[in-house]
Amino acid sequence: MPALKKQSALRPRRRRRPAMPGRWQSLVMALAWMAAGLGLIFGLSQLPSRLDTLLFFSTALGNISVGLVHLGLGIIQTLGALVLIGLVVASLILLLGGLVRIARLINPEMPISYPAKKLNKIISPKISNRVSSNSFGIENPVKSWGFQRPGPRE
Repeated sequence: MPALKKQSALRPRRRRRPAMPGRWQSLVMALAWMAAGLGLIFGLSQLPSRLDTLLFFSTALGNISVGLVHLGLGIIQTLGALVLIGLVVASLILLLGGLVRIARLINPEMPISYPAKKLNKIISPKISNRVSSNSFGIENPVKSWGFQRPGPRE
């Protein structure tokens, strides 16, 4: 007998369906729903005497159209502000570029950039021992820590 109990314990359990509502409960729920529907219909039938429905709907549609116009104007104004900001940034870039071109006209020997290969030729050997190869006036941190930097291969 104990073996039979083990087999029955291993079987999956079946889900029980919830009990179906009784006929009286279903009838009461149906009548409650019908009463709610009739009450709403009666309430809505009283509206025309107390409210001008045509005026109500025309006012609502007018408010919607005015709201959409305001939304459109707000979007257009925001885009206009973004265009103005872009124009200000572009004018500043053009102004800075013009100043750089005037500076190059005044001093034609002013280099456009400082490539690393030409930089070592420009800087004197005395300074190049103290200054790193990128030569922006920053001392070589490796030398300042007391370590030796390997020299160029020959």
